[in-house]
Amino acid sequence: MPPKKKKGKQKKSQSKVKPAKNEGGEKIFAPSFSPVIGIPSSEEWVKLEMKLMDWEYMDFDITVRTDTYLFAIKKIIEKKHGRITDLKMCRHSFQETNELNDIMRTLKECGVEGGAKENPPTVRICYDFKVADFAAPEPILLSWSC
Repeated sequence: MPPKKKKGKQKKSQSKVKPAKNEGGEKIFAPSFSPVIGIPSSEEWVKLEMKLMDWEYMDFDITVRTDTYLFAIKKIIEKKHGRITDLKMCRHSFQETNELNDIMRTLKECGVEGGAKENPPTVRICYDFKVADFAAPEPILLSWSC
């Protein structure tokens, strides 16, 4: 048998950034960035009181930022109720004048004013939908032979 080859020792990786030391020789770990102080947060929050028409027990509340798009709210509704079609959302009351049609708009663009996250203002969103039908039901499910 041929002799085994010797493996070389692997070098330990040394970090390129060495911690600073104070006068006593103790290591000081300082962040490499300086935080920006004094800029107020421009985030506005709103509590949406989601009301499903004709079914009171399916109502729920969510707190979102005012820059949330309506399609994100639609996704939340779909996650709660499953497959849906013809979703209609209205602000305050279920009327055609209050309807939120364009799902590519944000809540702020729809006229919803926000506030601080600790105590956000409440806005009622009424919604209604139809349950999604299957386009082509499976033929095996339609057979009733016993």
